[in-house]
Amino acid sequence: MINKLLANFGTKIGRYRGNEAKRKSLKYFSRLKMKKLWCRLILVLSLSVLFQLDEPNPCRAQEVAISYKTFYEELAPYGQWISDAQYGNVWVPRENKNFRPYFSRGSWVITDYGNTWISDDPWGWACYHYGRWTYDTYYRWIWIPGYEWAPAWVSWRMGGGYCGWAPMAPGTATAANYNTPESWWVFMEPKYIYLEDCAKYWHGADFNHILVNRTAAINNFYVDHATRVRYNFGPGSGLLEQVTHQAIPVYHISQSNWPGASNIGKNGVSIFRPEVVRSPEQPDELIPAPKPISGPKPIPETKKGEPSMKTVLAKMPLVGHPVHDSGHFKPRRQERD
Repeated sequence: MINKLLANFGTKIGRYRGNEAKRKSLKYFSRLKMKKLWCRLILVLSLSVLFQLDEPNPCRAQEVAISYKTFYEELAPYGQWISDAQYGNVWVPRENKNFRPYFSRGSWVITDYGNTWISDDPWGWACYHYGRWTYDTYYRWIWIPGYEWAPAWVSWRMGGGYCGWAPMAPGTATAANYNTPESWWVFMEPKYIYLEDCAKYWHGADFNHILVNRTAAINNFYVDHATRVRYNFGPGSGLLEQVTHQAIPVYHISQSNWPGASNIGKNGVSIFRPEVVRSPEQPDELIPAPKPISGPKPIPETKKGEPSMKTVLAKMPLVGHPVHDSGHFKPRRQERD
């Protein structure tokens, strides 16, 4: 009887120990499966973050808002703000006589928003995507602020083996039949436009009279559905590929959160393109215009002994910033792959 009881007790103990071992084993494998699951989840999340960094998100509606004060503060070190009776507060860059907007220190790329000027200048995010440019024989090139963003505010012409562009003057609507001064145009063969050193393929303004008459205006207007802004898209990649027999890449635009030069990555372009709100602020270093702005004027031929823009600006009561030639700035763009 006692032996039978001991045998039954031993059997129960064995079952208990067996169940306990089984329970511990199941618990161990359950933990192991959870660890593997978490490792896989972390790996997937890490890869998704890497892909997001490599490929910029499509540029949604302008998510950052600034006022005109940001223009004033960011551009002040590179030029002089003056107050003109006709144009209001405008900015005169400290540049030499060879400077041209949408030409000096930059190049074109085609993005999902159209032909986009990518400037190496730290102020290019503002002056090449908002407002207008005009030329005055006293100040030379002058930028008039605006609040609407576009890949570039320029007019386009094409034909006869050449393609050209010129800045749009203040007060010019995209649909207007605007007669740009001939000396404002830059013409070159289409195959050179999208090179980073495209400027060296321009033969000068002496040929502009012939090329303006040889080319036709490109009125390829586009409406940004997010901002309702209408601008000239310029020649499309399909048209240019037919002419150049070369593949023209189309880049996506992603939003940069800080002012500065735009960066070209492997798959896209990072541009600071905030929403600009009209505001009553005035520049801290605003001075009355020494002479009324009489633009838009043709660019005269360079004469020997002509004073440089540095000399002109040095005569103004500039406060707070030394005269600076922004041509000494190193490009901030990334190398194209």
